[in-house]
Amino acid sequence: MMKKKYMAALKIFEDSRKLFEELDLAELRQAEIQLHKGLYAIQLKEDYGIEAVNANMVKSGPPNVYVDMRTAMYVDMCICSMGEKYNRTISWPEGGGQPDDEVLFMLGFPTGPLMFSDSYPQEFFDEFWCEIKSYEYKYIDEHNRCIYFELKKAAPIANAFPAMLKKYYERYRDEADTRRIAELKQELERLEANA
Repeated sequence: MMKKKYMAALKIFEDSRKLFEELDLAELRQAEIQLHKGLYAIQLKEDYGIEAVNANMVKSGPPNVYVDMRTAMYVDMCICSMGEKYNRTISWPEGGGQPDDEVLFMLGFPTGPLMFSDSYPQEFFDEFWCEIKSYEYKYIDEHNRCIYFELKKAAPIANAFPAMLKKYYERYRDEADTRRIAELKQELERLEANA
């Protein structure tokens, strides 16, 4: 339904391009750009099954794609064109392979375990990272904690990721409370022993 509306609006722009150019209305050119972004968001949903995409996330469409899908601090999540010609390559790819003119879904965690707490819960983050790696990826940068998926295989992780992230944040919070209770009990025992 929405796709037809976007296509109809773009047809009006195409049919009236010369008139719009003569009028030199920047707002009309911006509207056309927004329509193309909306159409690309619909394509990502329909062709690839990636549900959490909307036109506002699409910063640029083909050929130099960039779709910013970030939903949380300390998490990079996007769909982007990768390769030398886009100045987007993988810093330290496992196996040395680099994308060459590919559109990929990327998840990155620049702060690693710090995304959960400043206590740097490495083991907890490693468990989270292993769950992400259980999905079929194409490239991985273990050092920088970035993982890349082909668009045709990205929907399972892209659609599951928000719930996965929430699960780990809640679990860390719940376990943090348990850890704090144990610490306070030990402190109380120490104080009682010294009294």
